Amino acid sequence: MLHADAVLTPRQRLRLAWLILEEKWPVARAADSFGVGWKTAAKWAARYRAEGQAGMADRSSRPHSSPAKTGPATTKRIMSRGHASGSTSEDPEEQRWRWAGGQAAGPPRLPVRRSAADRPAVSEPTERPRAGPPRAGRRPPGPRTRRPPAS
Repeated sequence: MLHADAVLTPRQRLRLAWLILEEKWPVARAADSFGVGWKTAAKWAARYRAEGQAGMADRSSRPHSSPAKTGPATTKRIMSRGHASGSTSEDPEEQRWRWAGGQAAGPPRLPVRRSAADRPAVSEPTERPRAGPPRAGRRPPGPRTRRPPAS
């Protein structure tokens, strides 16, 4: 199955690699004719050289490992507290007391964003921005003239 964002099909990749390796086309020329970058063309040629036709197939972009993934014990602990759904049966004041380790202070309060109605209105510019200096090598447009009708 073709990857959703793939520019080339496996058959086109094979043709591209064949042109570079067997027909001795320059990588940039072959890449341009297929509408891809030279790095992409070089990658497909290298895969064909190393793996043959099997290397032209789509590959998964899924990572092989996720070392920073949350461990199962931590996930279970979080899920048991009811934090995943955002709702618990506990009273909010009791939660704050528990988070503070039995102290009167609760978790730090986050600042509340002001709504659009509370923000000051942005004033519109009073005049149009001035055009910069003319670019070098360009003449200002001349007077517009009409061509006489062809007779």
